[in-house]
Amino acid sequence: MAVKAQEQKTTRGRRRRAKEQPAEPLSKALYPMFVVVGLLVAIVFSALETVDSAHRMRSLYQELDQVQRQQNELLAVHSRLLLERGARASLNEVERAAEQELDMHFPPLTEPDLR
Repeated sequence: MAVKAQEQKTTRGRRRRAKEQPAEPLSKALYPMFVVVGLLVAIVFSALETVDSAHRMRSLYQELDQVQRQQNELLAVHSRLLLERGARASLNEVERAAEQELDMHFPPLTEPDLR
């Protein structure tokens, strides 16, 4: 019986010691939760930045497409203007403008005197 009494005392002592241990500080208990919350906030922020970046890229591609179309239209206008300038600079056009607008005429042809 003495052994049982001794055993019960040691068991009670162990229980008391387990109960007497100081509780874990609150900061240590909350640390994993703060880490998880921080990671979730970082994931959400990263996702929002990715969506915003994709939207900006789509907008820039639309703008690029519009500018390229405008460039093609301006190149077509430039080509037409070059053709028109070339047509206006042709010899027949210059002669017609000189005769009609400036009232310029070639002198009459005379035959050389061969005597």
